[in-house]
Amino acid sequence: MERIYYSIKEVSERAGVPFSTLRYWEQEIPQLRPHRNEGKTRFYTPEDVQLIEQIKYLREDQKLTIKAIKHRLNVDKQGVESRQKIAGLLKQIRQELVDIQSNI
Repeated sequence: MERIYYSIKEVSERAGVPFSTLRYWEQEIPQLRPHRNEGKTRFYTPEDVQLIEQIKYLREDQKLTIKAIKHRLNVDKQGVESRQKIAGLLKQIRQELVDIQSNI
């Protein structure tokens, strides 16, 4: 069962990015707006986590600037999601092939 909210620590660990990077992305990318309680603690939805993974893909794999990431998410969010999933599957297949090769 998927949780409703995740803490910044959980999201940071899952995405492999520091807290400061998540906070920076929140400032720069309008689509990323986690919920906050009265104490200003951030709570990320599964959709927020998915968006963070897409931002990370665009930043690290596609080497896009924050400005280009904002544009890409505004213009072609579904395309970004599709390409990210395909890239993830290809990485997984590659790793499996490397594992098979090392066992030969």
